[in-house]
Amino acid sequence: MRGYADINLLLSIAVAILSLLIISPYVFTYEATRTASVGEREARVAERESSVAARESNLYWKSIPPPDVTQDEEEECNHDTILLRELEFTKREAGLHKREASIARREAWLVDNWPH
Repeated sequence: MRGYADINLLLSIAVAILSLLIISPYVFTYEATRTASVGEREARVAERESSVAARESNLYWKSIPPPDVTQDEEEECNHDTILLRELEFTKREAGLHKREASIARREAWLVDNWPH
């Protein structure tokens, strides 16, 4: 009886090892594919964030008048002038947000409708 128990234990261990050897490549391949997919998404998001930051920076620098056109300090410090510049900058930012939302909608549509 002791011999049968040892053989059953050895067979169980052998089956478990074989199962791991057969199944593990599929699991590792799936995990590697999933990790690569996440890495690609992270890269796209980072690229998009960089693009948005560059556009925002560009908008900021465009909102500042060139040095040779700068008005007197009194006029530049005028509360109304500052409010108008802030309003213009806010409008430009709103336009940027709308474009980003449009891009996000188009990307979502492509993800949903891309042929597999």
